[in-house]
Amino acid sequence: MWQRKTGQAVDGVLAVDPQALSYLLAVTGPAKLADGTAVTADNVVKLTQSTAYTRFPATQDAARRAFLTAIAQAVAGKIVGAHGDATGLARALARAAHERRLLVWSAEPALQTGLEATAVSGSVPQTGAPYVGMSVVNEGGNKLDYYLDRSLIWQRSGCGATRTVTVTASLTNNAPAGLPPYVAARSDDRTYPIKPGDQRISLAYAATQGALMESVTLDGQPAGASIGTERGHPVFTVDVELPRGKTRTVVFHLQEPAATGTPVVLRQPLVRPFTASLHDEGC
Repeated sequence: MWQRKTGQAVDGVLAVDPQALSYLLAVTGPAKLADGTAVTADNVVKLTQSTAYTRFPATQDAARRAFLTAIAQAVAGKIVGAHGDATGLARALARAAHERRLLVWSAEPALQTGLEATAVSGSVPQTGAPYVGMSVVNEGGNKLDYYLDRSLIWQRSGCGATRTVTVTASLTNNAPAGLPPYVAARSDDRTYPIKPGDQRISLAYAATQGALMESVTLDGQPAGASIGTERGHPVFTVDVELPRGKTRTVVFHLQEPAATGTPVVLRQPLVRPFTASLHDEGC
């Protein structure tokens, strides 16, 4: 994409999200914008993920981009020019990598192979261990992810060659009333009416290799799911219309191979924390 846009070939890519920047700014101290605004560990996420979209309406797209660019440049300058607490910066980077908020890709095949064995690759692991892989995609094409809460309960029971797994995934839309259209507008195709602040989510669950889905429900009612695969893991995806102020719950009933080892949990990094509770019945 970069080459198509600029004509330049890149050697690699570093991706860092605003929460990771907050960890680094907690070590370096605030960065300053030209107008004197302090960008701090406490406000960088809100500035980039909320304020930028409420301060500048859709008609001021260029001004909003300039504001975000100024923040990125100021923070990058502060971090690159930091002196002193190298240990603190290393710990902040390690935390960001552990939370999948710092990702690295290399165009050099040997280096990329090495990266894929680490957390900073962002790769879905090819593993036979129990896998708990919930992720969401914003199908509304808006900025409502900032207000989304997610939780998951993974329950495994039974003994033998296969085991029963019940996955309960809950989504809550905490969007407040009165958000500007740029934040809450919907760009998806639909045949039903919606209200301002309503969201639409594709909820995907990547299961243990060899898992089979027996059924899925949405708020206790039978639902459908599309089925795919990702690096050996079956992936079950449910379309969820998520009204403002509401919680909706998807339950997957699965049969999975009796894989051993500690479950591997995919923790998709968004603004609000993801809560996962694992319960494994002993055999």
